[in-house]
Amino acid sequence: MKKKLLLIVPNLRFGGQQRVIANVAQIMTSDYDVTVVLFDGRDPAFHVDCRVVDFSIPAAPGRLRKIKNVLLRAYKLRKLKRKEQFDFCLSTGPTANLINVLSKGHGMTIVRTSSYDDCKKNTINRYIFRHCDCAISCAELTRKKLISTFDLSPEKVFTIYNPLDIHTILERGNENVSDYVFSAHTVVSLGRLDAGKNFPRIIKAFSLAKKEIRDAQLLVIGDGEEKKKLEEVIGQFKLQDSVTLLGFRINSAPYLKRSCVFVQASFVEGFPNALVEGMCFLPVIAADCKSGPREILSNGRLDVVCNGIEEADYGILVRPANMDELKRDISEEITENDRLLAEAILVLLQDEDKREKMKKRAAERVKSFTFNRFRDSLVDILEQ
Repeated sequence: MKKKLLLIVPNLRFGGQQRVIANVAQIMTSDYDVTVVLFDGRDPAFHVDCRVVDFSIPAAPGRLRKIKNVLLRAYKLRKLKRKEQFDFCLSTGPTANLINVLSKGHGMTIVRTSSYDDCKKNTINRYIFRHCDCAISCAELTRKKLISTFDLSPEKVFTIYNPLDIHTILERGNENVSDYVFSAHTVVSLGRLDAGKNFPRIIKAFSLAKKEIRDAQLLVIGDGEEKKKLEEVIGQFKLQDSVTLLGFRINSAPYLKRSCVFVQASFVEGFPNALVEGMCFLPVIAADCKSGPREILSNGRLDVVCNGIEEADYGILVRPANMDELKRDISEEITENDRLLAEAILVLLQDEDKREKMKKRAAERVKSFTFNRFRDSLVDILEQ
């Protein structure tokens, strides 16, 4: 009889942690009896071929309602755990991790970080990481931060890079695109349109690169609460004819394949799935934020930060933006960081040989993030 694995995530809407749980469910069903618990099962962007339990307790505004939600979700999860006697209970993200630990009972309680922000020293995080059986980090830099911040035993914290179905991504890149016309110099970015992804920096940097390469275009794939603001930034720099906010696409691969350069400028990451997806087809540029980009693009030390432009082993790193910029909202002001990103974009757009060389390096690197590698690493942890 297969052992029982419970996966816990708030929802299956578009997002990095949701994609990871959907992939983990697919990866582990051949070895385990997998169940996925959702706090809010409405409008899924990802689907799983296993049992799904929807608690139908969506997020709610207000402190009292949030506390009520936490208690109700924990009660329902504890009841489910007692009934089903899961061998392993794996959650991802701060909300799901808290509920997983609060409902701790039979079986191994495993929490997974999805962002470097999960390392923040506060009462809730301290409770989570002190009371779980083990923690899985999506990046080695995040693992080290967890250990030092919460004084954890190194034997309790593991690193497993996010899994991507590279073979399927490459296959899906061959699908047709009928809703966008590419130029020879199309720059592309992918992700949720939220403040942390820092799309204004990409738009501003592109405005500078556009002055040098007249047929350059910027394509942004994704949706989110920052869309209206990004439209305002596009208007401010008079880029309506060359910047497209395409919206969410369940399959972004054919857009990536037909573009020229992939760019990411996040303030903070965990393990950026979009960056690795871009590397399947393109040379990439990424802000050297914590954490993920440096581990993905460089074989060197992790305890350094790019202070300009760095041609790493598998892509280009640029200096990360200061988090103060997120608080101050400088979306209409061209900064030195924007100029650095523009310079990196021009390096690849203007040098075809370098583009091809870095494209080949990136494609080789993505082989490190396959389903099989993830499965082997997770099974090792579960069966220790």
